[in-house]
Amino acid sequence: MIVQAINEMQTRQQRLLHAHHHPGARGDGRGWRGASADEIAADSEHLALLAKEALLVAEHGELLSLNHDLMRKLQAEHAEIKRLREEIQEMQTLYGYRTYSYDSSESEGSESDGESDTEEDMLNWLSMVTKANRELQEGNRSLTQRIQEEREAVIQMRVKLQEAQWKGYSHDTPITPIC
Repeated sequence: MIVQAINEMQTRQQRLLHAHHHPGARGDGRGWRGASADEIAADSEHLALLAKEALLVAEHGELLSLNHDLMRKLQAEHAEIKRLREEIQEMQTLYGYRTYSYDSSESEGSESDGESDTEEDMLNWLSMVTKANRELQEGNRSLTQRIQEEREAVIQMRVKLQEAQWKGYSHDTPITPIC
């Protein structure tokens, strides 16, 4: 609808400009349809506003599409978080049963060196896993930021492509890259 209005305005503007450059028989500077320079300027301004509106509508559509995709991914991430929490809870419960079973079969204070080594190994392993997790989270934040920047660049490029299509550019006309 907006594109059609822009095309109609461009056609009207071309007719008005032609009429302005080829004045009628009256010789008063008014064209074949009686268009003045002010009317032509007003039409040009209106056309520019319509073009700007079309670009904003296109960008809004792209942002809505991105929002839909991100919301879908967010729901999937929440489901994965819930699943992992349930799995962690189950593992903690099983570990609790195993520890309780082990503790009840041994007398208090009879911990051997082998058991102490196992606990120390587990603490070392926990420390390594925690450190690796922190590093992965930092990398994830960095990648997420880069992905967001790329998404914004893609949106701007799609809007530019739509603008080029509206203006009737051929496919071989170069478009200045955003990034």
